[in-house]
Amino acid sequence: MHAPSKKLTVAAVGGATTLALLSAAPVAAGGAGGGGGNEEFRATGRPAVTNAFLGPDGPTQFTDRVQIRLDVKIEGARREVIRLRHPAGIATATFELEPGDSFPWHVHPGPVLVSVVSGGELSYVRASDCKVRPYAAGTVFVEPGPDLHTAFNQGTKTITLVGTFFDVAPGEALATPADPRKQLRLDKKCNLGTVLP
Repeated sequence: MHAPSKKLTVAAVGGATTLALLSAAPVAAGGAGGGGGNEEFRATGRPAVTNAFLGPDGPTQFTDRVQIRLDVKIEGARREVIRLRHPAGIATATFELEPGDSFPWHVHPGPVLVSVVSGGELSYVRASDCKVRPYAAGTVFVEPGPDLHTAFNQGTKTITLVGTFFDVAPGEALATPADPRKQLRLDKKCNLGTVLP
């Protein structure tokens, strides 16, 4: 039996903002996944959240009128246009992925700009096509938000990621994992094996 899913949430507690990790099952990734061989990859644990940058009451807010449009075309996928007419609730978090660490299949409330700051190559997989997409240190990509996806470190170096999350309400989860049964179905569909026994 698997433990309950984990939610990464932001909240203000007594004037200090915290990033809370609620209970969840550890996950891993491996297998061919439609994008290349990961047969020897096995998880060692979950990524650590090293810092969260928020305002005193939770996610920071624009004071000016701001509209954001992201026009995204990644290899092997259709073009996506993401419009944020009233962007609000911005949070930034830093993650460390040791070799073997992975995120569960999850979604975000809004788009996320993911910067691969240092270390090895991050492997990113969307449930919609199961393709493993590599992002090396020094690169940035856009995660649209509502689409199920996972990411993992199958290399030998620690990866540092910085995620800038949009449309996050105070106390709302930055990332909400799929339930354990769906995790297993996605693993089978994408030939990954991300849920540890």
